[in-house]
Amino acid sequence: MKSKPKPVNKSGIKNVFCPHYRNCLDYAAKQRWQHWHCLDCPFRSKEQPLSQMPNIRTPDIWCRIPHKVIRDFIDRLI
Repeated sequence: MKSKPKPVNKSGIKNVFCPHYRNCLDYAAKQRWQHWHCLDCPFRSKEQPLSQMPNIRTPDIWCRIPHKVIRDFIDRLI
């Protein structure tokens, strides 16, 4: 039996680097959830390789910072 992503209708932490993030975001939007999190999902700590992440073409500085640096920063805030 395959595991499926399991977003939860409650405020919490999301794994934006998960390969299922986009699908969970779409699901939450279709359900009209104001908040959702990944804490009960079997993929909560899974990360897709950077080569498979979509390219973002914007001058926003956050797009140029490696995801590990951003993740370490966020981890310190929590």
